[in-house]
This record gives sequence, structure tokens and C-alpha cells, in this order.
Amino acid sequence: MTQPERTPIRDDAIATIAVAVAALATYARGIPAGLLLSWDDRRFIVEDDLVLHPSWDAFVSIWTRPHFEAWHPIHLLSYWIDVPWLGPSGPVLHATSAILWAATCVLVLRVMRALGMPPLAAALAALAYGLHPFQVEAVTWATGRKDVLCAAFACLSILGHLRAQGPWDRWSWLSRLAFVLAALAKTAALPLPVVLLLLDVLHRGRPWKAALLAQAPSLAIAAGLSVVVARIWQGNRMIRDWDPGSGPAFHAGLASATFLRQTIAAILPIRLSPLYPLDRPGTLGAWVVGGPVILAALLAAAWRWRWKRPALVLLSYLALFLPVSNLLPLYWQRADRWMSLPLLPLAIGFGWAVEGVASRLPGRRGIAAHAVAAALVAALAGATVVHVGAYTTDDRLWSRAVSAQPGAYYAWIKRCEVLRDSRPSEAVDACRKAVALRPDLALRHGALLAAFAMKEERDLHLSPSRAILLGEAFMKAADDPKALRVIAGDMLRAGYRESMLVPLGRSLDIDPFPDDRLEKAALVQKGFGNDFLSEYYLSRMSRPPSDPSLR
Repeated sequence: MTQPERTPIRDDAIATIAVAVAALATYARGIPAGLLLSWDDRRFIVEDDLVLHPSWDAFVSIWTRPHFEAWHPIHLLSYWIDVPWLGPSGPVLHATSAILWAATCVLVLRVMRALGMPPLAAALAALAYGLHPFQVEAVTWATGRKDVLCAAFACLSILGHLRAQGPWDRWSWLSRLAFVLAALAKTAALPLPVVLLLLDVLHRGRPWKAALLAQAPSLAIAAGLSVVVARIWQGNRMIRDWDPGSGPAFHAGLASATFLRQTIAAILPIRLSPLYPLDRPGTLGAWVVGGPVILAALLAAAWRWRWKRPALVLLSYLALFLPVSNLLPLYWQRADRWMSLPLLPLAIGFGWAVEGVASRLPGRRGIAAHAVAAALVAALAGATVVHVGAYTTDDRLWSRAVSAQPGAYYAWIKRCEVLRDSRPSEAVDACRKAVALRPDLALRHGALLAAFAMKEERDLHLSPSRAILLGEAFMKAADDPKALRVIAGDMLRAGYRESMLVPLGRSLDIDPFPDDRLEKAALVQKGFGNDFLSEYYLSRMSRPPSDPSLR
């Protein structure tokens, strides 16, 4: 029998099924998992009445007011698909997100085909994008659905733009509508009109002026939304200076370092984490120079040799990276999920590279080129499957975070909070590591106090539990040494021992006692039988005690 002739339609159907099945299979491990209550799922889903109880008032509020330090109505409305009808169920939410992501990967495949890639190269490019470990937060973390929706609408906008024959036909307006929906799902889509402009000039060969005119409405919308977003972020302290001495030079260096680190992580995704250490003035070093040098060299080569495709990939990547580049200093300087959309131009470049290499190699060599590309995609998928496991429980998430990025002090705090009820000794150790990394921040000491007090309540059978209230009281009085000593005294009278040294130590750090006063306090506590406290006062002295009974 003769084999049926292969047709473009058949190849496209096979590629579509392969991409959708691969996406679902890669993220299937995360579907049965529960919600990550320690990492925004609680406030976005479990405790949000706007999501739990659909109503006209909720609809109006979602569209007219910022929520959770952002204005993202499409993101919040997406939870009406599943949460009101089946409850805040982890498996249901994860299954919905996985299905949406599989559909998004198919849209990415359609973008690759619209750019002229053959089916196999397009499928490999779509899988390189959809199965990258950076996408785990978007798909496996329920609150990450914003990234899924943003990518889906961004692809629809690109597809509509590539079908448009003029700046005012129906496909152009559908492209603009999809862009607005992408931006209302997540503001990462705001630079998308720049990418569409670059597609017109570098891919379709249109004049700059005509391309700019076609994107004028979308650019105006993007500019307006950018102002709104910046004001919301500033009002919620999502944009701020980290140190009094961190001026424009530091922020420029931080942007360069962020670009280089995230680009390297996109190519070699290792040590990924939900949280990363924060850079401070004087800690960036060679990262500051590396980013601009590499970028300038790549752009110069593309321009010199008239490589339109590499120039399109690089400039589009830069445009989509801009919102998370730290030119505006963000509260969190890096996050895996922020790379979800900027990965799209890199995936396009990967697909074009596969197409170019395979087309220049005859016969089996061309097949080998595709095999190598498929092996790279399989390696990405394998890393993603492993990384998905970290997002299945709160304990695994923060264990992974502190293992991958031990310098991320807030990850240690989150691990402390997660372990506080079940493994208080480990929680205390985690909080101590956070305090050691950033001893100047009261939040770290407050978390340590709460964990330490909870451990002592169990060990010493103290009731009722006051651990959480003590932590909150500590943070309110964190810079008042007298108030901190009052908290420590109240804890001592209530039966707490080692945990009361947290507020006492903080008060002595702010307002140190001279040696004579420390020795007197040690004698008083020894007289009361509080040897542990007497020893603590002696440990703060800069000389041996003069009283023989204390030596």
C-alpha cells in the first residue's frame, strides 16, 4: 500500500494535537495539587468575595477599582469560570489553567505558522515557549492565571495584526481589542504595540511611517494605561527606592543586571525560585556592564549584516522585557512569571534558527537538526516537570525557594510561616536565617518572635496562645526600645523564656545599655532565678563581670 500523501493541513493538525497534548502532559503533575495559601492564592481566591460570589456589584468593582495592588479585571473575572460553581478547589483551578495554557500554546503555534515557519519548526518553537520552566508559575500556581490570559490575548493580537491588510480593517481592530484584553489581564502586555510595529517594518517590509500610523491608537492606549499602572504601583509601594543612596545610577545598573540574569536564566533555567535575593547599591558588580555590552554587540551584528530576523527578535524581546527591567525600581526585582511574555520573541528566534539550519542541511542532516532541537525542548520539558513538583504544596514551594536561592530572606520568612504550626523548631531556624540576612527589618524579627513563641507555647504548655499577637505587637513597636522592653517583660511574666529575648535583644540593639547597667540587670535576674536571662545580659557585655558570683 502507498502511504497517504502529506498535506499542509494534515501537518498542521498533527502539530496542533502534539503541542496541546505535550502541554497538558507536562503540567499534569500540578493538577491534583491544592492551593498555595501562603503565596497569594488565599487573598486572590479563597477569601475574595468578588471571585467567590458573582454579582453586578462585584462586576462593577472589578472593572472600576484596583485590587491587589493592580488593575487587572480580566484576570479576576477569569475565576468566574470555575470558582463560584465548584468552590476554591485546587484541582479544578489547576485543570482550568492547564487547559487554557494548552490552548495558548496552540495559539503560539499559529503565530509561528503565520510568521512562515514550517509545521515542525513551528511546533518546536511553540513547545520551547510553552514548556519552559519559567512558565510553571503561570500554569501551576492558581494566581498565575493572569500570565496565561495575557499570553493568549497577546497571540490573538499578533495573529489579527498579521492578517490585517490595512490599518483600519476589521483584523486591525480585532488585534487592538485583543491587545487591550491582554493588558487588562496583566500589564506586561503594554509594550505589545511596539512588537507589532517591529513586525510590520522588519518582517513585512512596510515603511516606518505607515507602521507607526497603524499602531498609533494602540500606542496611545498603552501610554494611558502605563500612567494609570505607575500611579497604582506607587500608591501601593510597588515602586520605591530601596536605600536613600540608591539613585538613577543604581537603577540603571539594576536594569542592566536584571536583563543579563533573566536572559541567562531563559537560556539555562537553573536555580529557579518564586523569590530571589534583592540587589542593593554596591552589590551588582560586573552584572552592570555585561548586559549592555552583550546587547549592543548582538544588535550591532544584526544591523551590520542586515539580519532582520535577529533584529526583530532582540528588539521585541527588549520591548516586552521593559516593564520588568527595573528602570522603574520594582518592589520585587526578579520573578520567573515576569518572563512569561518576553519568552515569546526568544521562542520565535528559536523556531527561525531551527528552520534555517534544517533547510541548509540535506537529507539526514536536516532530520538530525530537528532531532537536536527536539532534544533541547525535551530537556526543557523535563526540567519543567521537576519544577512543577515544587508548586504542589506550600512546604515544597518554600523548601525549593530557600534551597535554590538561600540569600532570599523573604523566602526564609515564608518557610518560617508555613512550618510554624507543624514543625516549630524548623520554623525558628528559618526565621533566624532571615534575621541574619536582613537584621534591620522588623518584619523578620516579628516572624521570628511569633515562631519562637509558638514553639515555647507547645514545649512549656502555655495557654492561651499569644504568639501571633506578640509578633504583631513587636512589629508595631519595632523602633521603640521602651515599648519593646515592656513586651519582653510581659512575656517573661507570662512564662515565655527564650522567645522574650527577641524583643529584648532588639531594644538593646537600638538603645544599648552600658556594661555596668547590664551587670546590674544580670544580678537582679539571677536573684529572681532567671539564670537564662542573667546569662543573656552578661553575653551583651564588652568586659568580664566584676561581681565574682557572675563569673
